[in-house]
Amino acid sequence: EMLTGEPPFSGPTVQAIVAKVLTAHPAEINVLRRTVPVHVADAVHTALQKLPADRFATAAQFAAALANPSSPLPRMTGRASNSLLQRHAIPVIGTLAVVAVAASVFAFTQIGTRATGPVNRLSVELGSGEALSPAGGSRLSWARDGRSFAYIGVGSSGTKQIFLRSLDALTATPLAGTEGASSPFLSPDGQQVGFLTTTPFSLRVIPVTGGTPRLVVADSLSGGGGDWAADGYIYFDAANSISRILPDGTRREVLATLDTLRNEIGIAWPQGLPDGRGVIFRVRRTGDDVGQYTIDAFDIKSRVRKHLVKATFARYAPSGHLLYVLADGSLMASRFDLSRLELTGAPVLIARGLGIGAFGAADLALSSDGSLLYTVGGGIATIEPVWVDRDGVPSKVDASWRDIFAAGISLSADGSRLAIHLNAPSGGSTSRTEDIWVKQLPAGPLSRLTFEGEQNRRPSWSHDGRDLLFLSSRSGPSALFRQRADGTTPAVRVAATSMGIGEGFESPDGRWLVLRTETNTPGDGDIMAIQIGVDTVPKPVVATRFQEFAPALSSNGRWLAYSSNETGRPEIYVRPFPDASTGKTQVSTAGGTVPRWARRGDELFYVSASSDMMAVRVRVTPDFAVLAQKRLFSAVGFTPSTEHATYDVTADGQRFIMLRPGAVTNAKDEASKLILVQNFLLDLTRVLP
Repeated sequence: EMLTGEPPFSGPTVQAIVAKVLTAHPAEINVLRRTVPVHVADAVHTALQKLPADRFATAAQFAAALANPSSPLPRMTGRASNSLLQRHAIPVIGTLAVVAVAASVFAFTQIGTRATGPVNRLSVELGSGEALSPAGGSRLSWARDGRSFAYIGVGSSGTKQIFLRSLDALTATPLAGTEGASSPFLSPDGQQVGFLTTTPFSLRVIPVTGGTPRLVVADSLSGGGGDWAADGYIYFDAANSISRILPDGTRREVLATLDTLRNEIGIAWPQGLPDGRGVIFRVRRTGDDVGQYTIDAFDIKSRVRKHLVKATFARYAPSGHLLYVLADGSLMASRFDLSRLELTGAPVLIARGLGIGAFGAADLALSSDGSLLYTVGGGIATIEPVWVDRDGVPSKVDASWRDIFAAGISLSADGSRLAIHLNAPSGGSTSRTEDIWVKQLPAGPLSRLTFEGEQNRRPSWSHDGRDLLFLSSRSGPSALFRQRADGTTPAVRVAATSMGIGEGFESPDGRWLVLRTETNTPGDGDIMAIQIGVDTVPKPVVATRFQEFAPALSSNGRWLAYSSNETGRPEIYVRPFPDASTGKTQVSTAGGTVPRWARRGDELFYVSASSDMMAVRVRVTPDFAVLAQKRLFSAVGFTPSTEHATYDVTADGQRFIMLRPGAVTNAKDEASKLILVQNFLLDLTRVLP
């Protein structure tokens, strides 16, 4: 501390400091202060080694190492000279020794005092308009001092955003500028909070006092969480890898990557380990259910990846333990060797009933002062399709529906059937949460179509209404499959790309497959096409350095509508199809996403940047022209997406079918409960010393 101006180990509490003394290594002195001689820095680091055999045997050896640049380490020989450094070395060492002993005695005295106190388990109540968001993902993050936390909540407007709650306050405060956020993570100093957005994917940072969010990552990103580690890096899920980056957007580095030879298709929920030692994360493979997910660790120095345990979510505890959640909601703990990145000893059950979200996410956060925060129960918002007229008035599709969790819809051309991408309520032993179902309208049965794979999503009807096309990851990266809508034939893969497919549908004349590549990989978001029976691989239609979303073909098959961020924000464009290079017309003037054509061909709909449903009267023969456009109704309150349309239009263009959040429910019909455990680490060290 005398040499660098800061101690080798620091933390908000005595427990945190002692945990670092036992497990961490101090920063290099020459990094903190370049003018310190190398041999002095080496001598100090030798004196700080964990094992006695690795330190100096005597104070005289330490003094010699400090005074003599040529002395070998760690073994010292010869008498020291009468240099000024040496004359003061032994008194300084003696002083440091006294301070170290006193600090150690104080620290362990405090731990002993705290350890005899009670471990408090409390239910934290959130006020009206401050409830936890029922959306999936990890929703909690502690401040390092354990005095406040951030979470994803739902305000009075019905929009999810970040809330900040201090333990000395009775209410939480919404953080303006974080609307649509997910997976919050606080900075080590608690002054900033990072978060993800999903439409489109991005990683952003905002001060806890509010302001304009700063964009950190905008490409090659997925929604698998983030962590702002003590080494200053933000660790995040980069779609096909766990990566890290500094908060200013520099020094981005790929760490652990998906192993396609092992059929890995998902990597998420990273946490950076102390001193940049490594990172832990969750891995899922093709065909895995939640019970087969694994927690892996990656050694940043050796670049070696290790399997730790089968679990859905994990967090490292500074006491030298790994906390992890099983598929049935059990919270487990095992001793964890940070130097070898290995679990040691038998696990211990800590708690039951933790809520499990989509893809195994859990709400589990641990502060440096040893407090634990988690949720049990697991309230989930129902999301149901509703009819909406051109004035914005909704009505039920089927009043008998209960616990519907829809994520995508497609209306057949004759309006007699509705294909629905449903998420089943999670929390059981399986993660087959995404499948395609078919609803007979107006009040017929709802029948499940897909039974294979983990993700079956974004359905669309074939031109003749006999088949459904949908995306599935059952054979690797998301590809386009085709299956008879009555389920009489198995699904067949009809299109695939190395980057994965984010959207796919058949042209109105049945001659083309139109595709959009995934938007979370380099060169992403391109619109491509396959002429059925002619092409063997997709051909580019609109492939730029920008991102294109939500392609849609006019009923005559001649005009391609889509959104693009080429101006810095999404706008709606129309091009000729299939030769899109021969023209381009910008349709929206103040932002626009997710276009849909009226089946008559004389109208184009889209959602504006201000979340209004817009109707554009157009001409499609002999050429394309915008004749007029008007606002129909506000789409606020309906489930949004900027990447793909989550609504459809009836044949006469007079009604929309849209998705709307419903009641919060689960198998027990109760919302998530927030549990605070104070002095948790002290209890944990008693159970697993």
